[in-house]
Amino acid sequence: ATLVNINGACGQRLAGVSQAIRTALVGEPVICCDETGMSIGGTLNWLHVTSTESLTYYAAHRKRGQQALAAIDILPHFQGTTIHDHWKSYFRYKCYHALRNAHHLRELTFIHEEYGQNWAKELYDLLLEINAALETAGREGRVRLYQRIRKVFASEYRRIICAGLRANPAPPPAGGVKQHGRRKQSKPRNFLLRLATRRREILAFMYDFRVPFTNNQAERDLRMMKVQQKISGTFRSADAAAAFCQIRGYITTI
Repeated sequence: ATLVNINGACGQRLAGVSQAIRTALVGEPVICCDETGMSIGGTLNWLHVTSTESLTYYAAHRKRGQQALAAIDILPHFQGTTIHDHWKSYFRYKCYHALRNAHHLRELTFIHEEYGQNWAKELYDLLLEINAALETAGREGRVRLYQRIRKVFASEYRRIICAGLRANPAPPPAGGVKQHGRRKQSKPRNFLLRLATRRREILAFMYDFRVPFTNNQAERDLRMMKVQQKISGTFRSADAAAAFCQIRGYITTI
């Protein structure tokens, strides 16, 4: 009971600090977003994190999608670039978007190894080549890639996607009968369509050096919360989870 009271009182005292962190994040040029499952009172909830290298804001909510993002109230006002996974709720907001490439590398490795498709290995290598070029440019003191180099990389990206789509054509109608709705696609084709549709978001790091290649910042910020779950297992109440989020956000920020 003593610890519960201490945590609750500390969380209340940090409410203003937590609000200040949230307000500061709205004005940042680039933020990282992620979420993970959290048990509160024996029910699955979601822990959301919004962060930069110097700011971290946590929030627990019973929903994962747009209802939670609206309650957190950062993305509705944000005008910069947000880095996240392909969770569709993020795309409802009119800020700029960038997708974490660590996930793409894992999916490309899976398709190359399980389906034996060479385009996946080519795209894997291309993404790493672009990232290496950015690191070289940064060491040389440049703030962007030369335009001709960006055009070469963008052209190569499109070529690889087109080769992949040729290798994974749309399935024909079953029995020659016209079907209503979307036909089931193979995993490689579904992934290729996403790569084609979200090309700008996937290559956002190439056009803006402030955008990282992966979303490691948010994943690191979630790591200590997962450690807490492994040790304590659950929160008994929403108030306890909220206090913990405020305390942990303050500690991570400082």
